[in-house]
Amino acid sequence: MVDLTALVLDAAEYYEPLAEAREQSMMVKATHNVQTVGDRDLLFQAIANLLDNAIKYTPRGGEIQVTLAVKSPGTAELTVADTGPGIPADASQKIFQRFFRLEDSRTRQGSGLGLSLVEAVVHLHGMDIRISDNAPGARITLGVPIQTDYVVTD
Repeated sequence: MVDLTALVLDAAEYYEPLAEAREQSMMVKATHNVQTVGDRDLLFQAIANLLDNAIKYTPRGGEIQVTLAVKSPGTAELTVADTGPGIPADASQKIFQRFFRLEDSRTRQGSGLGLSLVEAVVHLHGMDIRISDNAPGARITLGVPIQTDYVVTD
């Protein structure tokens, strides 16, 4: 069992100084005691990759929102949303390909492996991943199976 709430809070705390250095605000809202089955290190790396991308592509003064919420018994959603340039609809599935980079990101540091790793971790853990427009920016949501006896209080 992995305490997903603690993992999200730890990852956000780790990346917060980087966001602050870029004059970005990071808001985190996480439901308490969300438990899932998985590999803690791989899950942390996936969350870290999502945060790293959000910080990298959000302009100075932008916002990053991290939300972990129980949506139904047995399912939680982890969302990382930013106010960056977003992801064009025609590239929404390509971004998970190894080494793929959007044209405007080719001048930025990175290898194009971050989201392919996220997708691999997501599938390994029986999760799903969705990309949507945050108007402005991108919103990436992971559907996470959670401990079935968790009680939804929202």
